[in-house]
Amino acid sequence: MKIITKFPSAGCNSFYAEVRQRVNQGFINRGLTINADGFMWLKTIIFLSIFCILYFTILFSDVKFIYLTLLTLSLGVTCAFIGFNVCHDAIHGSFSANKKVNKALGMIFHLLGASPYVWNITHNVVHHTYTNIPGHDEDIEIAPGLIRICKEDELKPHQRFQQWYAFPLYGLASISWALRKDYKKFFQKRVGARENVH
Repeated sequence: MKIITKFPSAGCNSFYAEVRQRVNQGFINRGLTINADGFMWLKTIIFLSIFCILYFTILFSDVKFIYLTLLTLSLGVTCAFIGFNVCHDAIHGSFSANKKVNKALGMIFHLLGASPYVWNITHNVVHHTYTNIPGHDEDIEIAPGLIRICKEDELKPHQRFQQWYAFPLYGLASISWALRKDYKKFFQKRVGARENVH
């Protein structure tokens, strides 16, 4: 039997309001901004520059295969940094106080092979409402049938070895994301417990 999980809306939840107020006060007390500071902007400029340098070096240089492999791995790590730090915060609306800046930085996701629109639904709406709840949060469904992360899931014989193959398999997740995941999420009727309405 599937359990329907519901939470009170943020507007009528005093816990949510108090936590938000305390967090904001904590930023004020420490003299911190809730948006990206100068150091984060510097990191963003550096990593976007590294991305461009690596990308165009891979496209236009004539280097040995081993160097090309190292450049490609470096580009992958750079893309992960940009995705997890720049795009993630921008699509959350927290990178900048300016919505247009957040939207522009979120569009960088397209360069990484992901859809900012689908990310907003699957991550901001569904994942942050049903964080790590099996059957609701599809962000935790990584290679279903190959990787088991919930003790209630059936244990398959090959999953005894997942500590050896999960990490390399996770490294291929971006290929699946670019070629399959966002299209599937866009066209399916539900994303987790949320009806998918476009």
